Amino acid sequence: MYDDLVVVTGGDKEGPTVLAYRRDTGEPAWQAGTAKASYASPVLVTLAGRRVVLSVNAGNLSAHDPATGEVLLDHTWGDPRWPKASQPLVVGEDQVFLSAGYGMGCTMLKIKPVADGKKLEAEEVCRTSA
Repeated sequence: MYDDLVVVTGGDKEGPTVLAYRRDTGEPAWQAGTAKASYASPVLVTLAGRRVVLSVNAGNLSAHDPATGEVLLDHTWGDPRWPKASQPLVVGEDQVFLSAGYGMGCTMLKIKPVADGKKLEAEEVCRTSA
């Protein structure tokens, strides 16, 4: 079902962070998140054994259930005052590499399911500054 969606950032300072529309009709499917959007496009990936929509936002990385938009991961990252335009890069089965300019540098996150098995959590493996 989620492969039939077009997922975009909200592009607004207030309102949902990520929005999904049905590709064949253009009808809204779901909207989720409250973080300020940035310039990176949401991407559908398999991470830690699950299909998720990853979104690099102004001050965090979020992962969403592609069928419902439910926020599965909300990991604070970077200074929300500065834009982020680079895409998250999935490395292997359970890591995400994030980078940005403006003195933020980069980080590698290990993603794993939390105890309840529904949500995800991120552990920083390494970080560099610009």
